[in-house]
Amino acid sequence: MTQNLSDPSSAQYTSTLKEIKPGDTVLAKTDSDTSLDDSEESYKPLYSSDEIVDFLTFLNYNTKWFCLATFSNVLLFSIVVFRVNVLSQMAGHNTLFYLAFKYGLITFVISHIFACIFMSLGCFEEVGCEQSWTDKMKKMLEFKTEKQKILNYMWCILYSINTVTSMGLLGASNANFKEQLVTTVLMFCGIYLIHGLFLGAFTSVQIETYRRHSVFSYRFELITSYLATELVSKRIKRKIREFYIAFWKRKAALRRSTLLDNLPSGIKDRVLLDKYWEALNSSNVVKNTSPAFKRALANKMYSEIYTAGEIIYAQDNVKNVLMYVAKGSVQILSGDDTESTLLILGMGSCLGDISLIYSLENPVQVVSTSFSVVFCLKKADLWRTARMLKLTNPSKKIHAVVKSKIRTAILRQNYKKQHQMNFQGTLALTNDLTGARVNGNSTNDFNVYIREEAISNLYVITKDADYSQHDGIFIRTTFPWVLRPSSEFLFVWESFFVVLVGLVAIFYPWQTMSNTGSSKISYIFKSFVCLSYTVDYIIRMCTAVEDDKGVCTKFSDLIANKCSNFGFIFDIVALLPFEFTGIARFMRLNRVLMTYRVVLYIRRIENSFKVNVAIVRCAKYVIYLLYISYCTAVIYYMSACYNGCLKDTWVDAYKKSPYFSDQTLMFETAMMYAMLLVSGTGGRVIYRRLEELIIITAICVIGALVVSYLISDYSATLTLNGRTHYLYIEMVAVVRKFMQDTHMPQSIQNRMNHYLEAQWIHNKGLTINKLLKDAPQYLYEEYQVAKYGSILENVPLFQELDEDVLVDIAAHCETVFFPPNEFVSYSREIVKEMYVVEKGFCEIISPASGRIEKVIGPGAMFSVIDMILELPGVFHVRTVTHVSLIKITLETLKKALRTEDKAILHRLVEETKQSFTVQRLFTESTARMIQKVVEEDVRSWIPTPSRADPRREEYLNSWKVFRFCRYFMLPYTIMPCGRFIAYYEVFRAVCAFVSSLVLPASYVCAYYMRNFWIAQGFLDFCAYADIYLRLHVCYYNHHGVLVTHPKATAFHYLCGSFLIDFLGCLPTDYFLTFFWKNNFEDTAAYERMCAILRLNRIVQVYRIPDAFALFTRDIMQSKHNLVLFTKLISLSIGLQSLLCGIFMIFSCTLTEYTSAIVPEPGSWIKFLNYPLNFSSPYHIYLITYYFVCSHSMGMGYEDIFTIKRHEIILDIIIIIAGYLWFTYVLVIISNNKAVINVNLTLYQNHMKQFISFMKREKINKELQREAINHFEYVWQRCHGLRASKILKQCHLALSKDCALHLYEETLKEVPIFKDMVTSFYRVVGTNLDEQYFLRNYRIISLNDIINKIYIVHKGQVKITGPDGGQYTILTKGGVFGNIDDVTFTRSMIRATALSMVDLLVAHTDDLYSLISGYPVVVNRLKKHILLENLSYIESHYPLDEQDTEIKKTYMSKLMKILCSGELKLAFMLAALLSILSVSYQVSFKDYSLHHFGITYFLDAVHIVKIYFGFMTPYENHMGDLVVDKKLIMKAYLKFSKFYIELIGTFPTELLYFALPMFKLRGLTIFRLNRLVRITCVYNYFNIKHDYLNINVLLIKLSSIFIYLTVLIHAQACIWYLMACPDQCAASSWVYSNDTSVCDKEYLCSLYAATNLATFTGFSPPHARTEMELLVATVLMIFDKFALGIFIGYMTSIVHNVSSTLVRYDHGIKKLKEFLKHSKISVALGEIVLTYTYQLWNRNKGRQVPTYLTVCPAFIQENIKIAAFGYHIYENEIFMKCHSDFLRLLIGRLKVTTFFNGNIICQQGDVNHTMYFIHQGGVNVYKVNDAEEILIDQLQELDSFGILQGLIEYTPHTYTYVARNVTIILTLLQSDWKYLLTFFPASAFTIYSKRKHDRLGYKARYASKVIH
Repeated sequence: MTQNLSDPSSAQYTSTLKEIKPGDTVLAKTDSDTSLDDSEESYKPLYSSDEIVDFLTFLNYNTKWFCLATFSNVLLFSIVVFRVNVLSQMAGHNTLFYLAFKYGLITFVISHIFACIFMSLGCFEEVGCEQSWTDKMKKMLEFKTEKQKILNYMWCILYSINTVTSMGLLGASNANFKEQLVTTVLMFCGIYLIHGLFLGAFTSVQIETYRRHSVFSYRFELITSYLATELVSKRIKRKIREFYIAFWKRKAALRRSTLLDNLPSGIKDRVLLDKYWEALNSSNVVKNTSPAFKRALANKMYSEIYTAGEIIYAQDNVKNVLMYVAKGSVQILSGDDTESTLLILGMGSCLGDISLIYSLENPVQVVSTSFSVVFCLKKADLWRTARMLKLTNPSKKIHAVVKSKIRTAILRQNYKKQHQMNFQGTLALTNDLTGARVNGNSTNDFNVYIREEAISNLYVITKDADYSQHDGIFIRTTFPWVLRPSSEFLFVWESFFVVLVGLVAIFYPWQTMSNTGSSKISYIFKSFVCLSYTVDYIIRMCTAVEDDKGVCTKFSDLIANKCSNFGFIFDIVALLPFEFTGIARFMRLNRVLMTYRVVLYIRRIENSFKVNVAIVRCAKYVIYLLYISYCTAVIYYMSACYNGCLKDTWVDAYKKSPYFSDQTLMFETAMMYAMLLVSGTGGRVIYRRLEELIIITAICVIGALVVSYLISDYSATLTLNGRTHYLYIEMVAVVRKFMQDTHMPQSIQNRMNHYLEAQWIHNKGLTINKLLKDAPQYLYEEYQVAKYGSILENVPLFQELDEDVLVDIAAHCETVFFPPNEFVSYSREIVKEMYVVEKGFCEIISPASGRIEKVIGPGAMFSVIDMILELPGVFHVRTVTHVSLIKITLETLKKALRTEDKAILHRLVEETKQSFTVQRLFTESTARMIQKVVEEDVRSWIPTPSRADPRREEYLNSWKVFRFCRYFMLPYTIMPCGRFIAYYEVFRAVCAFVSSLVLPASYVCAYYMRNFWIAQGFLDFCAYADIYLRLHVCYYNHHGVLVTHPKATAFHYLCGSFLIDFLGCLPTDYFLTFFWKNNFEDTAAYERMCAILRLNRIVQVYRIPDAFALFTRDIMQSKHNLVLFTKLISLSIGLQSLLCGIFMIFSCTLTEYTSAIVPEPGSWIKFLNYPLNFSSPYHIYLITYYFVCSHSMGMGYEDIFTIKRHEIILDIIIIIAGYLWFTYVLVIISNNKAVINVNLTLYQNHMKQFISFMKREKINKELQREAINHFEYVWQRCHGLRASKILKQCHLALSKDCALHLYEETLKEVPIFKDMVTSFYRVVGTNLDEQYFLRNYRIISLNDIINKIYIVHKGQVKITGPDGGQYTILTKGGVFGNIDDVTFTRSMIRATALSMVDLLVAHTDDLYSLISGYPVVVNRLKKHILLENLSYIESHYPLDEQDTEIKKTYMSKLMKILCSGELKLAFMLAALLSILSVSYQVSFKDYSLHHFGITYFLDAVHIVKIYFGFMTPYENHMGDLVVDKKLIMKAYLKFSKFYIELIGTFPTELLYFALPMFKLRGLTIFRLNRLVRITCVYNYFNIKHDYLNINVLLIKLSSIFIYLTVLIHAQACIWYLMACPDQCAASSWVYSNDTSVCDKEYLCSLYAATNLATFTGFSPPHARTEMELLVATVLMIFDKFALGIFIGYMTSIVHNVSSTLVRYDHGIKKLKEFLKHSKISVALGEIVLTYTYQLWNRNKGRQVPTYLTVCPAFIQENIKIAAFGYHIYENEIFMKCHSDFLRLLIGRLKVTTFFNGNIICQQGDVNHTMYFIHQGGVNVYKVNDAEEILIDQLQELDSFGILQGLIEYTPHTYTYVARNVTIILTLLQSDWKYLLTFFPASAFTIYSKRKHDRLGYKARYASKVIH
């Protein structure tokens, strides 16, 4: 308790004042505190509720309590935040809600902690306080309140929140360095939290939210554009489009879930059985079978989709498939005319049950009547499954059952026929389907029918009407009416109603706020609203509902369905007419609840495929921003003026201010405040009471959430729009890097670049076959036949084939695209595909002479004879233009041909072989490669035909009626890619930029330049000349042909952008001068209108991006950062110039064009307190541009604000326009930086999981290091894309050329490949893969079972025998592995890498197939096998010619230290400190001796770094560490960074002695060359980022923190240097009201720079002088782009850290959709989803790490042996087998994780799998018809299913269920049984043990073996 010191009359007050010393802080109680009283009434408990609140919120201002409360709060909230963060990292919780909750909680914690700090720094008393930020509060709060403590705390919270969110309210006090320091730290936290992590996480979640729709929409757009160019019928195009639209609406474009395929078989089988349960039980054949049989059948069933009108069963065709209608309806057509409808069958109908038994022709035709999903089971799958389950010879039994049920069905049908005549059609149909006839119906037969087992009704006749027979509005036209869903009428009504709701959402809050009486117009509007709401409710209640079961039309069901929706409550409440009652006026706001319909309408528009989603979302952002601002403005206004404006409110304070005038409307001011806060701009906002303070705080939070959501939403939209391009560019970048690293010839690089570019231009890298991958087979084949059928019919080879064969061939045709001058095929190579030219032209080249034989065009074909004869090609084929070819492979042809067709083809082949022409062609022996040097056409102009040219007459006649126009046209046309047009576009862009910058401020320029009209006229003339020149620009038409005729180019331009260009240069101001000048009352109005009309020139700014095409011609280039920044900066300046011009026009009075510019009375300029001359137009323009720039970029200063109505409206427009544009800029830049390396991120995440797995299984560290080093080495060598994958990205001929360059030298060193033709190396090289091994890594172990051949490409391989003795060392060209002509062989050697080794690998079967056409190679190989009898082939490549760099050399301790990461980190930090210290010394003029000492010490460290660079080992291209000092020195001198480091160390300060007049200032300036050391920092992090086993989060956050620190530091130096070049000027930002705002200069400058860089906008400090305003404007633009880069890097960090989780969550969403559309039961669905969540929490969603499955065999085997080996070694069945057999067996173990209650295996299953319990426990159950009996409980080391894993088709006798978290090792019989062939002794041991011990009923080591 403290005494009351607030009363000045008290003695205690006087005595206390005497004790106050300067600098002391006085804590006094407010009026609400009680004085000291010893009475009982004044007694309070020790821990009252107020003290608890004080403890949590630090309201008692006591230092001891502050420390304790802050520490306790930090600890408490840290625990909560940690738990929330852990929860958000769990699968399924990565949603907007959890992210908002997590980051909201973190923001609140930070705000609360800093609020406590600010309260300790603030002064809430009137006397005895130093200057504090609370001084502003005291000026605004000139009254006392009973809630003063809460008010003070809310002030601190508001200050913290608006600092974190960059709102910029309040600010640190002048010259209080403590507050400036704390505020700077909080601003740093805010930019990291809000602009970094918050936006990155939100963007990541929004990307996953929109991904599926965006990807599908992109595919649908590509399909639509592709179909538009195809020559297929409109009907097929419409069918494909309608299918995909229906596929998205009904099935969410999802056929199968990837996560479902990865589930354990026990869970997946249950899901599939549940999905197909009704289908299986509807079949009379299988419904009474065992559950195990049904589970097996469910795995064989599949789904087919049919659209309306598609044939399911064709008449007279045999279709041995059972079909169950799971969704939709089908109609059965009469067999007589296939048009008359016999029945319409709905969901639950089973068709073709008899087809599972008999192969009968369909007597009727079945057609889908709607979008239908049909479950199918093939007859072959049924009988194959029956055999697998050992249902021996079930044919007789099933046939007998089927015949009995057919007879029973006939008897039943006849019985119904006598009693119900309306089933005649059904009876006839049954007889047709069964082929049976009933002769009579006796009593005995009926009794038999009664006694027979009841069979299920296969047909479910739908009761739904045929909707196609009704009109487009109604389904039911009688009462009660039912409207069709998704009709045009409903769309029109919904659009009208949304507009009405928008008006209601504006009108009703306004009327509630203003409390005006009801006028006649408002009464009519309210009545109309009431009527419209009622009609809308009736329409919604009478509209049919589409669901999975069809269309619901029953009125009672409709009402029940509507009432179950959440929106029904809103509809009912909004329908109540409260405005016509006397209830409280705020009750009328119930009408506003209908705004949810606007949100749903916008979302529906977004999800459609008919609009540009980006534009729709832009409009959505504007609507949301405006309406949220409007609602908050209403609330804020009503807080002060609900029933008349109260005293001591913000309205009362504003009216007392000098800014208030009679024309000021307070709601406009409230709207301005709301817009400033909601948009995150900040600025001047007035508030006084606690309620207002709470509202402002809430608006700040809402604004931060709104801005973050909208930016992240738009970022996700643009990211997904460009995602395909980014991924394709990344792939191209990897391909290019690979070609550069392998020193690929430039000609091949150019060909690869052109080919990849052509693929993107033609089809965005996706062929139509990939686009239609999920289309039904019948639809895809129909499209293929329509596209290729007519072309194939014209091929002579196919003219004698049947139509069915042509259909099969057409279904497998493929279209490929080639760029000009690209080889399609080469001669002397075996051709396995033929081509038909669809578009473009190709040239046939003779291989002997190199002469072009002929040029072929559309319809021509080539390689036909070569393919049929399977002989090498005769000619080279090369493209002339862009070519589209139809490719038909030999494999496709062989599959399509029937026996009789093959005979016809064989006859044609024989006739062709005997022809003289073919014999002559195929006996040519000489061939040479033809390389055409392609020169680009660099001409700028194309002349028209001259008078002597014979084409002159044709040229003149082509003008026709426009002949006179040629006299106005130039005799030349302009090449679109020539040099002239490129440089001209740059000039035109400069003119457009100058126009956009100058013309909006033409009145300012004219004031200083009397002849400004000349410059304006020149710019206009350039625009007119541009129009004239663009009439002559050539273009490429849709056929890819360059059009050069002047008439065509002119018409092309006139039909294009001519109108925009014309409007952009139209002299509208001159028209006004000549025709309407005298109609204006005064000069000011005329000049204002002229200035407005002159703004049309700003349209020319759209020409600026064209200039940058000169620098971005390579569309596959991934990095155009400088070009992108320049383009966006130009457009940003143009936009701000336009807004500035408009704002200045309406803020000032323009007397004359060249006279003075005067601010209007009451304008915002009048209230500015800047040391500027506001009678100067330049200063007015400068401050206006500064104001527009700050508000458009989201930064509002407190001392710049608008007052008048038109200024407020324009300010809101500026905020919205700037918000949209700069959000776009931020998104574009951040996306450009946030496009992470997908492969790198994927590899890093795989590495994390792999390391975590090895640590969990306690793998020894040496083995862990081996595995990690392997993947690090592989990544550095290929960066995630091996050569084989890269070669698959291009067409066959180009792939062969690349392979020839890569492997020809090595293949020529192979003894059996010596002296072969070049085509042989090309063919073999294309089918090789690369593998990489580190030194001393085993490639093949003794007794390995191998099926591959290895060729040494680089390095050395040691071959040793079984006894360990060395046989030989293989060098380049050496071969080892399975060289025998068998699939598998047992290796009798060991192969070990002696150095870093690159191997070329091919499967033995594939290689033998390749060389089968080359008898010489086959004979050499057989000779070696027979004579040498070795499993390796030595090459003759000498050992002494190997690169000396790879020889192992001793590495000294010094070199180890030089390679250490700690030393590199120290050198990087020294470079960073050097940069900071040098720039600080220049700006702040610190010439102290110790500072010089520090800088020169850092110089010495940098010199040491350079010296060490000559001794530091490095890795060569093979990954070997080079330690030879000469090689190190030679390599180091080659690096450009050496010379940069040398420049950064050169003692340029010696110039000081030559120029002493600069004094010490010059000495520091001359040392600025040290700034180039920033490259050391960049290189350090750039190298670090490219490793796999690193802490990605720490490295990237550290790099961003350092870059941001350098940026803020540099700006702080600039700010201070600008204000105090020698001495601080009184008018600079350092002073405010002649009082210094800086106590600590550097800290103050850092505060000001951070304030500007984070766009917080605290004032003061801020720019004041002319130069400061200019620099501040430039820095704002620069910082905005820097902020975009920062957001991009932070987003990439979030993506990197959470990419695996996000991808897994995406899979869970697809799994949920699959379960939903498959109608899986809720309970089973929860089991599946729970398993996926638990699998993520434990194993990150994978059973085993990906790296464990792809690592080399010896690493994989060693890891599995260390982790799981004892299960096999200690098992009684295997323990006595060969050790190498056991090693191989362990390597084939698979790991599966189960959780409590998961079924591992069910009774009756046949899966040929044995199980070993690695962890956890398993319950064993015996399942009977009525119960489950617990048989046993298995523990760790137990096993079961041994018998089933050894003997085929043995069912499991029990059901096994996981008792807790259980890890099961499985061994599938097919994975290891082939090993027994090579280990016969082990096979004998295993099966003899099974025979004698009955499969291990004897337990050993407490291990149980259960069958």
